[in-house]
Amino acid sequence: MEELEHLPIPKYGEHMEMCEFVECVRRGVFSDYDGFAKYANRTEMFNRTICLRSIRSVLGPDKRFTHVVWFNK
Repeated sequence: MEELEHLPIPKYGEHMEMCEFVECVRRGVFSDYDGFAKYANRTEMFNRTICLRSIRSVLGPDKRFTHVVWFNK
C-alpha cells in the first residue's frame, strides 16, 4: 500500500463529506475540467488525488476516507 502523507486542510479548498462529494460528481457539479480533489478525513488531508472516473464507476471512492478537499481551478 502506498505511503500517505498527512497534510493540514488548507483554508482555500472546500472540505466536505464524501457522500456530498460523490453526489456532486454524479450530478455533474464537479468535473476534471473544474478542478481536482484530495482525499481527507475530518481533521487532515492526504497527498492522494481522487480520480473522478472512479467515483462514477462501480468501484466508487476509496472507503478508507470520509471526506475530500475540492480545489477549483
